[in-house]
Amino acid sequence: MKKIIFYGPLGIAKPFLGGGEAGNKKTISLLKNAGYKIEILEKPYLFDIPVLREFIAPLQFFHKMILLIIRQFGIYKDADIFHLSAFYYKLMFFEYLFISIAKKMGFKTIYEIRAGGMIYAYKHGSNWYKKLFLSTIKKTDLILCQGKEYCIFLEKEFNIQSMYYPNYIQNSLITKKNLIKNRILSGKLCLVYFGRLVNSKRIDIVIKIASELKKKGIFFILNIIGSGNESYLADIRSLVNELNLTEQVIFHGRLVLDEMVEILRHQHFFLFPSNEMREGHSNSLTEAMSFGIVPIASNAGFNASVIGEKELVINDKKPICFAEKIVEIYNDLKLWKKYSNQMHKRVYENYTEKIVSKSLLSAYNKLSTTK
Repeated sequence: MKKIIFYGPLGIAKPFLGGGEAGNKKTISLLKNAGYKIEILEKPYLFDIPVLREFIAPLQFFHKMILLIIRQFGIYKDADIFHLSAFYYKLMFFEYLFISIAKKMGFKTIYEIRAGGMIYAYKHGSNWYKKLFLSTIKKTDLILCQGKEYCIFLEKEFNIQSMYYPNYIQNSLITKKNLIKNRILSGKLCLVYFGRLVNSKRIDIVIKIASELKKKGIFFILNIIGSGNESYLADIRSLVNELNLTEQVIFHGRLVLDEMVEILRHQHFFLFPSNEMREGHSNSLTEAMSFGIVPIASNAGFNASVIGEKELVINDKKPICFAEKIVEIYNDLKLWKKYSNQMHKRVYENYTEKIVSKSLLSAYNKLSTTK
């Protein structure tokens, strides 16, 4: 049995489940099901106190490096591969050291470039940052990229090959039961946002899009699913009241996916005007598409390449632009059905566990057999 050391955030030391944690847990589950034994080296969670954070953070990372070295003679002694779930930016120096140490210890290395902002970080980084980044990816035996944009950038800029490893959903979610083809647009329009309720996801824009639809005389229900800071939620609820949308907007709080299924089966549009700088491949976006919900999204992160339909990606941040696209599709049932089927099919053919696992396991097998 091949043994892998997996380094990345997993929500073990700190009960937290963001996109990074969710994606890493899926990867580990996939590898375990394929027969690999996984040893966890969890990425440290930094303190929230600014001054203390800057002082203690290096010690936290060096502690993990020491564990990596010490465990080589214990639980890591039979390991073949070191897999690092990377977030670069301020962590670039430490990720460089981890990859360098793993190479010195004789492990095959995988550098998985997650989240958004990698290209921006490189282009706007210092010369020192650029050297660290380039040295890291050149040392690495296999580079995984969450976005196709990253694969193109690495090949074009550095002539370095990488493998596209997008977020994906479990096979069980790709079922025709979730693709209700008789959803009717006349009568009540069903809109949904689900995910983290934070400012960078622009929940205020979601509300303002709804307001624009109300001005156009469209009857709708907007479902907002997720949790967030109480202060921010208070601001959002205040905006809902200010725009007289209390009867049209329903806050469900945080739900697990199994609890959301019945709601998602009846939605028409997924509103996703995110302005998150580190937006990568959104799990919510893929999950919505799998239900045949038509996304109306910003061009943040990998939204455009994941959706694969430029008409559904809004480059202007104004709420009216999102609303006008919804109305355009709303007025043409055949067009909505076309996009609905198109989104479901795109997930089925590109972003399921069955599809993505084939590529990852093939790459892992090649890496395990090479000397």
